[in-house]
Amino acid sequence: MVFGFGDFSHAIGEFQRGLKIGKGVLALQARLAINLKSLPAGVLRLKFGDGLWCGSFKFFHNAPKYNVWVWFAIIRVRYKLRDMIRVLFVCLGNICRSPMAEAVFLDLIQKAGLQPEIEVDSAGTGDWFIGASAHKETRAILRQNDIEFEGCGRQITVSDFADFDYIITMDNENLANVRALEKQSPNTKAHIAPLLEYSAQAKTNSISEVPDPYLVGGFDVVYRLVDSGCKGLLAEIRATVTKHA
Repeated sequence: MVFGFGDFSHAIGEFQRGLKIGKGVLALQARLAINLKSLPAGVLRLKFGDGLWCGSFKFFHNAPKYNVWVWFAIIRVRYKLRDMIRVLFVCLGNICRSPMAEAVFLDLIQKAGLQPEIEVDSAGTGDWFIGASAHKETRAILRQNDIEFEGCGRQITVSDFADFDYIITMDNENLANVRALEKQSPNTKAHIAPLLEYSAQAKTNSISEVPDPYLVGGFDVVYRLVDSGCKGLLAEIRATVTKHA
């Protein structure tokens, strides 16, 4: 579990749990709202993502002191006849490129009506930004394209290689670090590949890496590359699923 702090006001969180039953998956989604009036101003974020658990919570505070209330309700339960396809995007710190890819890919699968079939997450190879929000420029370029993102940073773990079907990296350094970590996993099932392997546009222009904009900027260029790669990846996944259906 990961906690981070920032600005508090009112709280709504959402989580999803998947429970394997035979060859299927029972997925439980719920919504949580909390008002914590006695806490100082700030933002408390909780993100978890181990095994079949995944999700994030945001807690805010803005009303009379000492008034504390909790509301919890299940909003959907579903049973899937087969496991979801799980995709993990990876960059260095999990605040610029990989959360952008997670948000773009999630937007694509939502528009395609594939949320019951495909799950997406992101992580970093480094541990500097665990629990942190995505970079402000990443959030800004996503908003410009009508895409919302509320995740927080985490680091890739050995268990991810057994939990995810695709682990998609942004550059050669990410790819090398992921490959090195993969050697520690006894049950690897993930297909590991660079994002731009799925971008016809990038291949035409001999671009093999999504540049890191953390220090030098260029978030608009990164967005275009990520968008192209995510569209190609989704097309590949859909083709593979159709072929083996």
